[in-house]
Amino acid sequence: MLSIEKCREILGDEYAGLSDERLAQIRDELSELARIALDAYIKKQKQGKIANNS
Repeated sequence: MLSIEKCREILGDEYAGLSDERLAQIRDELSELARIALDAYIKKQKQGKIANNS
């Protein structure tokens, strides 16, 4: 997971006003969203392989 410092580096000055707590919350929510998207992608890939092997 990205550190708060790395998040600030990526976001730049535009989001400098965010508190560490809010930034951590956003980071955690985006991380969870990415996990869900990756899980869905992997599931779809596996279904496609199964369908192609039938």
